[in-house]
Amino acid sequence: MTTFLLIPFRRSYKLSLSDALKNYISAKYDQHPDMFTEDLLIIDRLRHEAVTVQEPHESGIIKLLTYAAQLKWIGAKFPVDVGADFSWFPALGFNSDRPVTQNNLRFELANVLFNLAALYSQLASSLVASSTDNIKAACKSFCKAAGVIAHLRDDILPDMRAVPPDDMDEMTLRSLEHLMLAQAQECIWRRAVIDEMRDASIARLAIMVSDYYAQAGECAVKSNAISPTWIHQMNAKKWHFESAAQFRQSLDCLEKKKYGEEIARLRESLTCVNEALKETRWVSKLIASDLNGLKARVTDDIKRAEKDNDIIYLNSVPPKSALQAIQRVNMVVSKAPTEVTDAMSMIGEDAPLGTPLFSKLVPYAVHIAASIYTDRRDRLVNQTLVGEIESMTSKLREILTSLNLPGSLQALERPLGLPPSLVAHAEEIRQQDGLNRLYESMQDTSRLKASDKATYNEGAALLLAEKEEDDRLRLKYGTERWTREPSEIAGKKNHKSMKDIQGYLDSAQKSDDLVATKLREVDPILRIMQGSNRELEAYVPSSQKASMTPAREFPMQDISPSQFEDLFEERLHRYDSDRDLLEEEAIAQTKIIEELHDANRAFNNARNNGPAGTAVTSERERALQELENGYLRYKEIISNIETGRKFYNDLARLVGKFKEECKKFVQMRRMEAEHLQSDINNASSMASLSISPEPSAPTPAQGFNHRELYEAKRQLIAATGKFVEIVSDPGDRLMEVTSSYHEARCLHIAAAMKVPEIVAQNGDEGTRIEDISTETGIEKRKLARVLRCLCSAGVFKEVSNGVFANNRISAALVNNEPLRAYIMLFGGLFFTASDQLPRILLDEKTGPSYSVSDAAYTRALGNDDHWAWLEEKQTVESLIKGEDCPYPGPYGTEVNELIKSANGDLKKEVPRPELEIMNLAMIGGGRVTCRAQPFDYPWKDLGKATIVDVGGGVGGFCLQLSKLYPDLSFVIQDREKVVNTGKEEVWPKAQPSRIEEGRVEFQAHDFFTENPVKGADLYWIRHILHDWPDDEAVQILSGVRQSMSPKSKLVLCEQVMNTTVGCEELPNAPSPLPANYGQFIRYSHCRDIGMMCMYNGIERTPAEFVELAKKAGLVIKRILPCRSQVSLVECVLPEAMEA
Repeated sequence: MTTFLLIPFRRSYKLSLSDALKNYISAKYDQHPDMFTEDLLIIDRLRHEAVTVQEPHESGIIKLLTYAAQLKWIGAKFPVDVGADFSWFPALGFNSDRPVTQNNLRFELANVLFNLAALYSQLASSLVASSTDNIKAACKSFCKAAGVIAHLRDDILPDMRAVPPDDMDEMTLRSLEHLMLAQAQECIWRRAVIDEMRDASIARLAIMVSDYYAQAGECAVKSNAISPTWIHQMNAKKWHFESAAQFRQSLDCLEKKKYGEEIARLRESLTCVNEALKETRWVSKLIASDLNGLKARVTDDIKRAEKDNDIIYLNSVPPKSALQAIQRVNMVVSKAPTEVTDAMSMIGEDAPLGTPLFSKLVPYAVHIAASIYTDRRDRLVNQTLVGEIESMTSKLREILTSLNLPGSLQALERPLGLPPSLVAHAEEIRQQDGLNRLYESMQDTSRLKASDKATYNEGAALLLAEKEEDDRLRLKYGTERWTREPSEIAGKKNHKSMKDIQGYLDSAQKSDDLVATKLREVDPILRIMQGSNRELEAYVPSSQKASMTPAREFPMQDISPSQFEDLFEERLHRYDSDRDLLEEEAIAQTKIIEELHDANRAFNNARNNGPAGTAVTSERERALQELENGYLRYKEIISNIETGRKFYNDLARLVGKFKEECKKFVQMRRMEAEHLQSDINNASSMASLSISPEPSAPTPAQGFNHRELYEAKRQLIAATGKFVEIVSDPGDRLMEVTSSYHEARCLHIAAAMKVPEIVAQNGDEGTRIEDISTETGIEKRKLARVLRCLCSAGVFKEVSNGVFANNRISAALVNNEPLRAYIMLFGGLFFTASDQLPRILLDEKTGPSYSVSDAAYTRALGNDDHWAWLEEKQTVESLIKGEDCPYPGPYGTEVNELIKSANGDLKKEVPRPELEIMNLAMIGGGRVTCRAQPFDYPWKDLGKATIVDVGGGVGGFCLQLSKLYPDLSFVIQDREKVVNTGKEEVWPKAQPSRIEEGRVEFQAHDFFTENPVKGADLYWIRHILHDWPDDEAVQILSGVRQSMSPKSKLVLCEQVMNTTVGCEELPNAPSPLPANYGQFIRYSHCRDIGMMCMYNGIERTPAEFVELAKKAGLVIKRILPCRSQVSLVECVLPEAMEA
């Protein structure tokens, strides 16, 4: 059994590369593919041999090298996207059973080289296992593996022109390279130990092994593909070899009689091996055995060394900081074989990797150069020359028609029978079934138009219905409370699209009417032309040929694009002369047109004065011209109908997009309306209460007010909890508490899959578990167990066997996205952090720490900047795979919507679902925990004061205050990206007048620095301090204190924690209830643990708030308990308190 980590092989499907190459040669080259029959057979054989290398045998090396070299060679003959879909299964990561397919020759080459590196790594392992004599060969194989990986990363992937698979991203390949070098250096270390080299030399080799494993682990953490098991083994090896290096150095110290340093080295070695042993859960038994053996040896040596030193040598033991770093000796380097780095020199006649294939094929670069030239030439000719000529021809045709030509000439040239051109035109119309074709095309266009109109009308109806709903609610609540923007403003883009599309349809209708008129007018003529030649001859009367002098005949000159055919083969720089020629042609045509007019006048005079100037001739002339014009009109109508069909096809995409955008807009507006209605109703009910600024005992005259109701409620809940404690069997109760996280998981599942909304569709009658299962995709029996668990916890109700409905508790989640997000937050990020809490608390380093970098969530995330991580974007593919995520990953409707928005583009970057969940959760949590704060503080007494909301997000709380207390002004401070959202999206919709009046400002501000607003009336900090340990909390308060004046107040909105035995600063529950109201305050304590897990934050007691204020130079004036689990702590400057 090996202790090495070996790169696994990538697997591929069978593929005929020759078919793709043959098709490309046939389509793109002038050479026939049969010229390369043998080469095509060979390339298929080489691929088959290469992709079937799946075992560590040396014969596979030449197979992989040969195929890789030929791929590099033919890369100069064919494009990257030659037409072959190469499918390869990833070797690493969570989706190794899902193949990645790309039409890319470089992708194929990358996979072959990856397998070559895998083969070298596996051969190295087998060499080490076989005998100690082969350790040097194993080291070379590991170095070759590292070199191939480096070549793949630096030389192949940059030219791939596509996103590499997850297990070929830069961090993954860097980690693999360092891992191969670490294992190569480990081979050298093993041989040194076997050869019993000096301890100092072995120590220098070992510490270099540790460095390589450390580098591999650092890159692996940033990889999307390397498994946690590998990362743990890399960490274990890093500490193992650092411990081994210190141990060997201690032996060198013993030899040199440095007894104090020997003890220091041994202690450091023991520390390192203990760190390595923390990873034994994830490493092999062989590695764990090596670590335990090393620890036992080090422990014995420490006892011996300390005893000898204490009794005999009495040397001082230097601290770790005084120890000199062990000198590194590196014996390995990434070195790819020449067959990889210079493959072209290895193929040729009698060369090691065979004869180059397709050598007679024109190089692809030359082929592309010719194609580019052809495209540019054709574009120049078609757009600049041919287009102008066609325009000139069209103009000439119009003039001929206006002069009644060629009808007048044909009437004289052929006084009997039909002109050949007319016969040809009539035959063309007959063959095309012209008239029926026109009417059928008109009907097709009408059907397209009707479909477009129907789609458009659906979108427009949605907009109009939403506008009516908004107008009705604005009338119901009044403009003072219904403060959101009217529909025309909020949906300005959609309403503009509606008007634009209506304009397009009206304009198109006019064009359609014009085409229909043309068709009606030309219908009689086309019916004649579609008939037999006999019918045509009957329509055209005969006449006598007019005599005409040669001097009056017009020398017609044909103008056709064919006269420019010879110029098409000229090089591009010669086309300047063609443009000049085109201008000359335009001048010549103008002159010819003038001559044509003169000739036509002379012709008319001669005809009218000669013997042919009879009524019969004029009648024949008219008939011939009508038929000629009918044919031209026929061609024109066909063109018009095709233009109309293209227009309506293009419009279909536009109206489809318009309809979808209208649906999204209306859905968003209706959700916004529901929330606004809820806020108005809550505000109305709370504002109707008689609330004094501070708690006071009710008098008998006041009766039983809402504050008394709140107090009764929390006493009743506390008493219920105490009653359960008294009557429960201890074992039963302990099992309930220890398994209660299952209830949380069930609630998280129900919220994520929107079960409350599903069961709400059938009201109190309930919804069958089969229907809920279909909607959520969860197996019905398992889902029923989840819901029954929640029913037992008082969430949902089962109205009959297998039929579930909402109760009063679960109904609160219906269409309540913020509250749902709060549950998602606790069930996702918070739950993940809690899993790490025991390890953090018991760790001798992180246990005593209050740094955010030592928090449980930081360890789970692997990143101490939680907010930056939230604001990062990720690809849809990584979202589906749950990569770059400290927990199994988000799921539910948020993820489904993001995946749907990508339209199949797995590489599209999207926001993290956790960011939207976090933002919504702050609103949802605030609505529950902070609903009394707008009423339980004397805001109205502040008059026209300015409120500075420090860390106020988008200003949601101030937005609520602005509607209740219109005299107040606000300054919202937070991270720039956050306040910009409030400034550009939230407030313009909810309170646009405040922005226009300049009564709300938005400032990007770091609350660890001095506040830029000096002497404000009130500074408001809500739910900020509980995120931070004491030192940072003092820094936040100090930043505000520096800007306060003696008249300023600082109000903290936080949970102020009581203890079960009570305190003087807060109301205490009556005995025998717990002083902190026990069961009622249970969530506050859970949230306190949540803050500990996430940020090493604290929900503080009154005494702890007093201490914070004192350190920041502030004094707490009063603590105001609110009718919720949150209190208000009012702070002032010391001089204000004295005054």
